[in-house]
Amino acid sequence: MILKPQPSGSCSIIPTNTENDAKKVVINATTQLGLQAASVLTINPSFLNPPTFSKQPKIIKNKNGSLHLDYSLDIEFEDQSLISWYRCTDKYGSNPIEISVSRLNKPLKTYKLSQGDIDYFIMAKISPKHKRCHASEPKTVIFSKKITSKDIKSNPNILEPDFETLSAKNQSQVIPRFGL
Repeated sequence: MILKPQPSGSCSIIPTNTENDAKKVVINATTQLGLQAASVLTINPSFLNPPTFSKQPKIIKNKNGSLHLDYSLDIEFEDQSLISWYRCTDKYGSNPIEISVSRLNKPLKTYKLSQGDIDYFIMAKISPKHKRCHASEPKTVIFSKKITSKDIKSNPNILEPDFETLSAKNQSQVIPRFGL
C-alpha cells in the first residue's frame, strides 16, 4: 500500500496486494493537535483470468442413482466453479429448466436423480472459477441418455428436497413433477 500526500494536506491511499488472500490494514491519522483516528481497510488481491479445463467436462452416471460432472481445471487454487443442473426435453438441451445450483463457492458436481427426472435429459452448465477470478463463460454438457425409472435409486414415496442447492429461479409454467 502506498500513501501519497496531496497538496491540500490530505493523503491518497493506493492499495496493492500481490498475495492470494485479502489483507486488513489499519491506517492511523493524527492531527497537529493530537487528535487521532483509525480506520481498517481490507485490501483484496487483483483478479486473475479464470481457469481453463485440463480435462473437458462430461457427465457420468453413478450406480447410486446420481449423475457426476467429471472435469479438471488448470488451477492452483481451490475450485469454486459455478455449476447448474437442468432438465431438458431432448439430447440437444431444448427447453432447459434449472433444477439445482452451486452455492457458497462449492461446486455442485453431483446431482441426485429423482422421480421428476424421468423422461428428461439432464444438462449441466459449468463456469470455471476460483477465489481470485470472476466466473468464466459456462460450458454445457448433456447426459447422453434420457432418464428412466431404472436410473432412480431413491424411494419414490419419499421426497427429500435439498434446499441448499434447490434452484430459486422464477419458473412460471406449471409442469408435472417439477416439484420433485
